[in-house]
Amino acid sequence: MERQITRGTKIILEAVHDNAALTNPLFAINWFNTRSLWLYNIYNIIASRSLFKVGGKVLFKGRVTETLLGSPDDAREVLLIVNYPSGVAFLDLLSDRFFQATSLLRMAAVRDFSFALNQRGDGPERLAHQMQSFDPSRAWAVHLFSSDRDIGEEIQTLRTIAAKETITLRFASWRAAIVHKENSGGIREALHYVTDRVVILEADSQARLRAAVAGRFREFACSVSNSYIGLLKRMM
Repeated sequence: MERQITRGTKIILEAVHDNAALTNPLFAINWFNTRSLWLYNIYNIIASRSLFKVGGKVLFKGRVTETLLGSPDDAREVLLIVNYPSGVAFLDLLSDRFFQATSLLRMAAVRDFSFALNQRGDGPERLAHQMQSFDPSRAWAVHLFSSDRDIGEEIQTLRTIAAKETITLRFASWRAAIVHKENSGGIREALHYVTDRVVILEADSQARLRAAVAGRFREFACSVSNSYIGLLKRMM
């Protein structure tokens, strides 16, 4: 799947595996540090006009408050997950001239940007509004990891662990597509990413999440690669 979005730039979506249907809902995993968080928040407000026009929705936005497990190289300050109806809708957004102009604010506001297009693995594809309503009293964590094992088996393992720890696996996804940018000379470059499989956990307190990561979740994290777990303060 590809689109010429400007005269000098083409975007190509390359499916990662046979089960990656790019015509189905996709979830953009934005994982990054900021030069200016307030500027990035302004960009979000302005860019939402273009996002809503293509049917996109913000699923989750959170700021990392504490690293519980993993390498500092994999850590970032902000996690933003955006739900697109399909790969076509994502390309429609990138083709939008107003969005292209507002993206200059994003480039000025962020650094160490990691981007991937994932598909949801925890049941039927769901739209953003089907995640539990935002409740500031709840505690959240993100678990990023890599694995060659079947995503369904891993989700079942994680759900079993979560149930024993009285926490909820709220979202689980795996990488569906590599996003390439190609210039007018035909030189292709894949967008950088450090996220492969992305899981969102929810609990009634940060203490419960800390205890789970120190116990059963640590055992699972050691069985996969590149595990990073951080506490999140949910913003949206």
